[in-house]
Amino acid sequence: EVDDVIVIDDSQDDDDDDEEKASSTLPSTLTLPSFRHGGNVQLSASGVDEATKRVLKALSSTRRKGTLRARFVDGELRTKLSSSRPPKATHLVLPPTRAARTLKVLFALARGGTHIVTTDWVTASVSLDRWLDPNEFLTAFGPARPATPKLFSGATKIHILKSSLGAGDPGHANLSALIAAAGAKTSPLRACTYVLVGDDFRLQRASAGVKAVAKKKGGGSSKVLNVKWLLDAIEHNNPRFPTDGHVHEL
Repeated sequence: EVDDVIVIDDSQDDDDDDEEKASSTLPSTLTLPSFRHGGNVQLSASGVDEATKRVLKALSSTRRKGTLRARFVDGELRTKLSSSRPPKATHLVLPPTRAARTLKVLFALARGGTHIVTTDWVTASVSLDRWLDPNEFLTAFGPARPATPKLFSGATKIHILKSSLGAGDPGHANLSALIAAAGAKTSPLRACTYVLVGDDFRLQRASAGVKAVAKKKGGGSSKVLNVKWLLDAIEHNNPRFPTDGHVHEL
């Protein structure tokens, strides 16, 4: 299963434990209305507490009949077996007090078609026994993005320097899946548009091939960039996100 880790940006604390401690407005004793299983609402969650997860799981019980319909995709077997990407969902539920940039959030933004909402949306919908407009309960990540067009064109080719990734970076498999979700392609070093490197990367210790890429000049040339540049580009929906502070050059 994909770890729901926080991917750091400059505006957030880098303590991963904070997300696990994020509070929720959903009480563990919340009484749920009954509903029929099999609807189009597919729920995923990021950074919520265990009480909230129990509520979301209860919403997908096949024993309930009534108005609300949902699937809690985080609890499904295929999700537990996935090692590189979060499940697709129509709604990603976050705590109301902190909208952390997790891998689930980044995949939701890259894929498009997912409403990123606070737990208040679930609470209010349950209390009225109908799904409310998610646009009234959005997080700082804004409204759902369209599924097409993707952020990057298929001509954007990205090489991940696996050896440069450290403990604070997303894993190679996660990054490869995220790149594909954003519309780009992974590529060998010799044919890439960008080389992505981890926070601990030092150009002086890099291979000759990577140094050759770093020497190229001009707007159309390949660039050696920190992984964080890709994450920022996805968050801000900008394929030409500024490279200042992210680029490695000789």
